[in-house]
Formats: sequence, C-alpha cells, structure tokens
Amino acid sequence: MAEGIANGVLQKDMKHNEKDPDWQMLLITYHACHERETGECSTMSYWTDDDAWISFIMIQSGHGLTPKNYELVQKDYNRKNSMPVFDGEPAYEQMPTTWPVMTDFHGGWMVRKRAYWSLFAGSFGHTYGHPSVCWMISEKERDNFRRYSWFEALDQPGAWQMKILRDFLESRDLSQCIPGQDLLIEQNHKLQDVTDEHNQACIEKEGKFAYLYFPSGGEENIDSSRLKIDQIQIWWFNPRDGQCYTQENVFSDRAIRVDVIKEDEKRGALKIITPTRGYEQDWVCVIENRNNYSTIPGKAKIYRDMPVPPEIRKTFMW
Repeated sequence: MAEGIANGVLQKDMKHNEKDPDWQMLLITYHACHERETGECSTMSYWTDDDAWISFIMIQSGHGLTPKNYELVQKDYNRKNSMPVFDGEPAYEQMPTTWPVMTDFHGGWMVRKRAYWSLFAGSFGHTYGHPSVCWMISEKERDNFRRYSWFEALDQPGAWQMKILRDFLESRDLSQCIPGQDLLIEQNHKLQDVTDEHNQACIEKEGKFAYLYFPSGGEENIDSSRLKIDQIQIWWFNPRDGQCYTQENVFSDRAIRVDVIKEDEKRGALKIITPTRGYEQDWVCVIENRNNYSTIPGKAKIYRDMPVPPEIRKTFMW
C-alpha cells in the first residue's frame, strides 16, 4: 500500500523496505489497535525500522481507565531510532470507561489528562474524539451510549477544553520543549500506583521555561538547577476554563507558598503547591522568566468572558 501511494503521488517506484529520501515527501503512519491481552498499541508494535515508509509513530492508548499514555509516549520517544510520536486515539469524551459495560462514560477530565500528559511527555500532537462525531450520529440514532447527535457533540466540555489547550500552546512555544520528569524531585520517589496522581513535566531544551501538569492538584519540589531563569515568574493555568493566575494572586482564601530550599550551592528545590487539589482539580504550572513575555499564558482567548455562543445551527435535518 505504501509503495502504491508513492507511485500514485510521486510517480516513483520505491520499495517499502529501502531507504529513500523521497519517502520524506510523504506523510504516512500506521493506526495501531490497542490489544487488550498484550497492551501493544504502537505503530512499531507491528512494524520495524526496516519499513522505510513510516514517517512518524502513532499510538492508540485506548479508551479504558488504566492505560498510562505518558509511559506509552515515552517508550517510543526514547527509541534508539527515534521518530516523532503522538497519541492518535486516546480515551474519547463520552466513551464508556469499560467495554462492553456502558454505565460510566469519560468526561472532560479524562480528555484533558490524556492530552496534557502526552504532549508534556514528548508527543508532537494529540487527537480529541467523541463517539457521536466518530459515527456521525443523527438525532434519531441517539441512544444510551451515543447520547448526543454529532452537532451537539461539537459543543461538549472536552471539545472546548481542547481549544483552551490550543490557546495555551499558541501563547507559549511547546515545540521547544523536551520531557522533564527529572525536574520533579518528589514524584521520582513516589510509587505510581494511582494514575491520577502522576504529575508530568516538560522543559524548554535550554532551560528557559518549564510546564508542569497536575491532574489532581497537589505539591511538588522542583529541581531548580535545570532552569536557566534569573527572575522566576510562576503562573497557574486552569485547563478547565482557560483562566490564568499569578502566583501572588491565586485565591484569597488559600495561602499559596513558594519556598526555595538551598540543599547545596549547586542545587536548589523550588516547592510549589497548586491552588486547589482533588478530583478533577487539574492545573498547569508555568515557570518562566518574569520579563520574557508580555502576555499571560492562554490570554489570546478567555472563553469564560465570551458571550454565550448562539444555538448550534442544524446543518442537516433528519
């Protein structure tokens, strides 16, 4: 199939297992399934480095509650023959949390967790999905599983929160970041039995800024020796509504502290505590130079301040 695409697009006869610079003119990958028995879910679960037609790696972290997509991304990101990787099919919003039992469904929190985890773990992109859109469900086809029509599904909380994520990424350049789990002093000493306690960090490749995602809030000690920052500015970005707060003015009813603990002359620990913590209380901590940016993270569009959107127009009548 890859050879046929090359012939049709480039008018060249190329071999799937022979290196050729013209393979770089095509963007091809393989959509893997998520094998329940083995956990295999990557393009490279089925193919090898001899397959010259593969441009990037896609994983399907799947729709269950247990996959840790940050580990799946990291595994392919750290391959000896590295290629770009992304989570092309994570848990979709309103998909059942267990299959085939359909009593509980993924909400916006699951969508956000999988997105920030994978992007901060090194993926170059992310996919948002909804079963009503995936199967183009009409009003008459709605059931206890696909409870929304496809055009109603476009207005679900998780869909809007992906736009909030996009605003955040456009206000700060995530493309210059690499995974930064070694920033997290406390996290590295914790047993990761509770997935929702996994904090994920990334850092600008020269140490100019760092992002930390807390899926359930909490606190962390940060190894500040990795950061090349003269005057630290800490922002708290709320991925639920796109609001951003300075460290000094987070919430008046909760004292937020930042303690710099000098362990020795070469290494310091920066202790940070999220504004809130608990179920669905996720936060992104932004650590950067105070004078580097004229806008706050995600400031391009603040959806909470926008007027109520008009009713979605029905493009098709069924």
